[in-house]
Amino acid sequence: MGEPLPGDGSRLEELVEMVKATYMLVVTYLELLPIPIKLPELTEDWTPAEGLLAAERAREVLLQDQPVCDLIKYNYHLMILDWQTAYDMCAFAQLAGPAPWRLDAIDIALSRAEASSDMLVRHVRDAHPDMARQFEDGPGTDPSDG
Repeated sequence: MGEPLPGDGSRLEELVEMVKATYMLVVTYLELLPIPIKLPELTEDWTPAEGLLAAERAREVLLQDQPVCDLIKYNYHLMILDWQTAYDMCAFAQLAGPAPWRLDAIDIALSRAEASSDMLVRHVRDAHPDMARQFEDGPGTDPSDG
């Protein structure tokens, strides 16, 4: 393999931070479901295997039991899958080098995850207005307040 292009390392570092922020968004949105789903918090003790497996279990199993419409479940599914894709590509870029196409793939997966989260909020507002306030206020708020 050749030398990485200048600036690729710093772009990869920025994308790694964006992957972490997207994970926290996934964690937050899963906690807002009628039956909250808890993923491991992103702490010093967090391990990728633990986070990835918990996200996969949420995506493939736990979302199915949620009392929300299929469109909302599908947006959660896409948001999680695109985060997983971005995470995998980051790991591969760190191992094999930050080739421009790998970094672009991470960026695109993160953009899709963000679009899915935006659509998720829109669909929650339309189909489940009772949940909408929590999505605006964040986890830990009581929708009966105020």
